[in-house]
Amino acid sequence: MSKPTNNNALYLDHAATSWPKAPGVPEAMADAMRDIAGSPSRGQHSGSRTGQDITAQTRQRLADLTGEPDASRVIFTPGCTDALQLAVIGTVDAYHRDHHRDHPGTTPRVIMTQLEHNAIRRALRHLAALGRVELVEVAVASHGIVDPADIAAELTPNTALVCVLAVSNVFGTAQPIAAIAEAVRAHPSDALLLVDAAQAAGAMPLHDIAAHADYLAIGAHKSFRGPAGIGALRIGPRAIPDIADARSSRLAPIRFGGTGDGLGDDLPKALPRRFEPGTPNLPAIAGFAAALEHAAPEAVHEHKQQLTQRAHEALTSIAGLHAISPPDALGLVTFNIDGSDPNDIAGILDVSFGMSVRGGLQCSPGAHAAAGTLDCNGAVRASFGVDTTEADIDGLADAIDQIAGSVRT
Repeated sequence: MSKPTNNNALYLDHAATSWPKAPGVPEAMADAMRDIAGSPSRGQHSGSRTGQDITAQTRQRLADLTGEPDASRVIFTPGCTDALQLAVIGTVDAYHRDHHRDHPGTTPRVIMTQLEHNAIRRALRHLAALGRVELVEVAVASHGIVDPADIAAELTPNTALVCVLAVSNVFGTAQPIAAIAEAVRAHPSDALLLVDAAQAAGAMPLHDIAAHADYLAIGAHKSFRGPAGIGALRIGPRAIPDIADARSSRLAPIRFGGTGDGLGDDLPKALPRRFEPGTPNLPAIAGFAAALEHAAPEAVHEHKQQLTQRAHEALTSIAGLHAISPPDALGLVTFNIDGSDPNDIAGILDVSFGMSVRGGLQCSPGAHAAAGTLDCNGAVRASFGVDTTEADIDGLADAIDQIAGSVRT
């Protein structure tokens, strides 16, 4: 069987997933599969203990990166999507549980922004269709930044959750999380704040974001340059005050199964095991650990911003090209060319220039509605990684100039 490769000379789709992965990631995953016999916390033998040690060390590293003093509040999930949906569905389920007796028929309100990824949007629309939530979507102006006042205006006594991403995967804009959190916590509803940090994790410091979030969802495979299939949800004390007994907290489990401890039909009551049923994905956790050894969010942030400014300046000088993302976007430039379908542009860059970019809606139709690009099949997004160079940016601009020139003629 031939070894899979990326045949393109230039990979510019890091906002979708990083490539190549951080040094040591493939090796750590292979070592875990080859050398560790057993499942973490599922036995008393040495293999199980070794797996548990790797899991604990990775959990602690994530806690350190998010400024969380208690690593038990970091829950491993099968990816950022699962982390987000644990927060969303688990909060809604807990709300219905707690209000069923005293306030029957009360429906929790959940607020999301127009920018949200489909991982949030589709889950909430599904819950709304079932009548389990009253869903409100806050519109965003064409500059791609949420106004905290617009969120504050939608808060009501029955608001249970507010969902906002830290960085837009279409605009590349960082959202005012601190101001949003201030507005949410000032309201009598005592709503929880869920922050989707898929694009932010590994690309900017998370301490300040996490300090304002009741839930922080992250994945391993983007700017951390770890494997797909592993993520984490950091759960704050407003959601679960007591890590030793989370049974009556504001987050209910949504997955059930074995955990290696606990009696009866209920899951263990303490964090993190209450929310980690099933066999842990040790190879992915080991790969995540290897990636975190190279985490340098401040340096990555500076590098990506420099590349973005250069790309924005070069591309916006091309006749017929219109940028959607601003020059201070984080690690990406999103644009369209007059008279061209963005998917066609992505295909030409792939076949004729050996460049990997993303065309289409980038799993965020609301953001494209805000940008006015929903009806033209979205846009082209080029996104940058730690290995992307200024020469790569210049090569992209030259290719786009050639493509735009052919469209004009």
